[in-house]
Amino acid sequence: MKPSTVSPSNVIRRLRHAGRRLGNEQGSAILGFLIMLALIVLVAVLVDLYALLQAKSWAYQVCTDAALQGAAYGRDYGPLYASGHLALDPVAAEQSARAAAQAALDRRGFAGYTVEVRVLPDPGGGTIAGFPPVAPAAPGGSTIWTTSEPAVGVYVALPVPVFFVSILNGSSELTVHAFAAAGLVEASP
Repeated sequence: MKPSTVSPSNVIRRLRHAGRRLGNEQGSAILGFLIMLALIVLVAVLVDLYALLQAKSWAYQVCTDAALQGAAYGRDYGPLYASGHLALDPVAAEQSARAAAQAALDRRGFAGYTVEVRVLPDPGGGTIAGFPPVAPAAPGGSTIWTTSEPAVGVYVALPVPVFFVSILNGSSELTVHAFAAAGLVEASP
């Protein structure tokens, strides 16, 4: 070795250079770790949001199927024969729709859900204020249900377990709301 390479100033210079290089590697490792952690959290939140969107879509399908079943099995033919207009038997329509919604939710193993069914049995329909009880449940975002024909409305509130979103809001489940209605429409001649 050359004597100039072992001098104290060269050793100090090399140590400083090695320290800076080590510092850059540590900084890069920490930055890489933070980026990886952020990506993991982002993916976890996206998985929770996907689960919520899937549950909302499925709850809406349950409401639609139940409302159709209530309208189909709740037909009241008495007014049709008497006045020529379709109507619904409110008890039969409500029971049929509720049974269909509860059966679908039970098949999937959900617990703690809420099912509300309202029936507008008259041939001219009507209005029910405060139904659905939560504005985001209805596609238009209203809590006033109005229809011009006899109809069955079904609302479902479904608790969905979440993991990473619970860290942000402190709850291990979030509730999705869905609403759908089905009515009897008279065919025009």
